Amino acid sequence: MRRYASISIELAAKIPNTAAAAANGTGWQMLDAPVAGSTGPAKEGKLGIMVGGEREVFEAQRDVLRTMGSNLYFLGPQGSGTLAKLCVNLLVAAQMSSLAEAMVLAAKGGIPLAQMGEIIAASGFVSALITRKIPNMVTGDYSPAFSVKNVHKDLELMVHAAHQQGAALPMAALMHQMYCAAMAAGFGDQDFAAIFRVVGGLAGLNGKN
Repeated sequence: MRRYASISIELAAKIPNTAAAAANGTGWQMLDAPVAGSTGPAKEGKLGIMVGGEREVFEAQRDVLRTMGSNLYFLGPQGSGTLAKLCVNLLVAAQMSSLAEAMVLAAKGGIPLAQMGEIIAASGFVSALITRKIPNMVTGDYSPAFSVKNVHKDLELMVHAAHQQGAALPMAALMHQMYCAAMAAGFGDQDFAAIFRVVGGLAGLNGKN
């Protein structure tokens, strides 16, 4: 296997192909390798890692990546890993936005948030993410696990990537605007479940969680 003088592994989600452009002509080899998973899997080294770049470089760094993640996905050229990460986070943002709207509608109709949360948690379609985030909206505790500012950044990247790929993502664009509003309201360092506060504000629920 060919040896490389310098290899950079970029774990942060950035605009697809930006890192490749930055490395062009420098002699560096690069992989974009954003991760999927929360703090628990990170501590256990069980993250999912989505990788873009040259396959030979990926294979050369497989053991390094294995120290961080148990599920490695080689997806193709530089930028593919980041694009896959954005696809995953699109689903994450959509779940949170729909949960926020459901809870706001319940609150406007006089249904206690705690009771509505129990109903959603007991339903057949609930996800692990929604189950974890219901208490945030019920109690108003938005201690960050995944912050508003990080979701805002990822949605901005999604909109940019959609433009690059020629894909129409109307829901992503709308969610981006909602998280822009969350940032403007000063919620950037709160958990992204605080989007409930933005949706609630539009519905006249100011002061309720």
